[in-house]
Amino acid sequence: MFELGPILDVAIGMAFVFVLFALLVSTIFEAIASVFGLRARALENTIIRLIEDPQSLQVVKARIGDGLFFIFQAEKRSLKALAASDPGSDVGVVFSHVYGHPMVGGAVVRNKPSYVPASAFASALLYVLRQGRGGSLLNQIEQGVGALPKGSSLRTALETIVGEAQGDFAKIQSGVETWYDATMARLSGAYKRFTQPCNLAIGLVVAVALNVNAVDLTGKLYAEPGLRAALAGEATSYIQNNTRAEAAKVNAAEHLLLEAAPTVGWSLPPWGWGARQWGGAIFGWLITAAAGMMGGPFWFDSLQKLVNLRGTGPRPKSKSETVAANV
Repeated sequence: MFELGPILDVAIGMAFVFVLFALLVSTIFEAIASVFGLRARALENTIIRLIEDPQSLQVVKARIGDGLFFIFQAEKRSLKALAASDPGSDVGVVFSHVYGHPMVGGAVVRNKPSYVPASAFASALLYVLRQGRGGSLLNQIEQGVGALPKGSSLRTALETIVGEAQGDFAKIQSGVETWYDATMARLSGAYKRFTQPCNLAIGLVVAVALNVNAVDLTGKLYAEPGLRAALAGEATSYIQNNTRAEAAKVNAAEHLLLEAAPTVGWSLPPWGWGARQWGGAIFGWLITAAAGMMGGPFWFDSLQKLVNLRGTGPRPKSKSETVAANV
């Protein structure tokens, strides 16, 4: 007779394994991203595109693949050299003048910022626009916008913001912040799309290294009630003792993964496997890698829903009850 209980427990156990696996994969990716400064480069290149400094844009446009623009160094030339360029030229706004502003700090620190608040960017941009201008604050901004290259996206955006503000400086500041936030939202989407194939590749390597075979583990959980109950219990405890934010900060995912799922890991080398065993293992590793690509927060939410679903049904047997029933 078909029983929902064992199926639900298997799903809970697998979701728990995927939570820990995805956290491990994301931890590895973030370590790599930190070493190569991927987030900082993404931000730097995005600001370059906002500013539209021709000198800096030339470097960006020469890169391979528009979708991968943020993984390359934003400037091959010294920012100091760009900062020394003539601010009164027809460039309009020089990228390094904004990026190197003390409120941004990108050009004066060795570790470039991976995040710049919208208020800081707006203040720096408006400050650069006003340099060398006379008159009131609003007149200085209008002159700075008017000096930008005709037809540029920066000029069009700022003319729209200034026009809608109707002489209110606070509205101009707010408009620039909103425009910047919208651009950062698009950057976040592009960065996420970039991380997914990276996480898939990392996940595949980790799945093979730790032998996290989703197909094999699912079969063993369904066939072994004791293992299934133990893993489901660990998953329930994990949900009860961690919030979504706390779970994302777990830095011992590999240890927890190996502890929680006894069938994970290598017991014997696979040198004697046949074609069928290799095919099944590769398929299981690919499923695990794809699960890791979806991220820890996704699986944490899924696990929480499954645990809550089980909580609405009959009380599951405890470990002692399971052992007693098998004696």
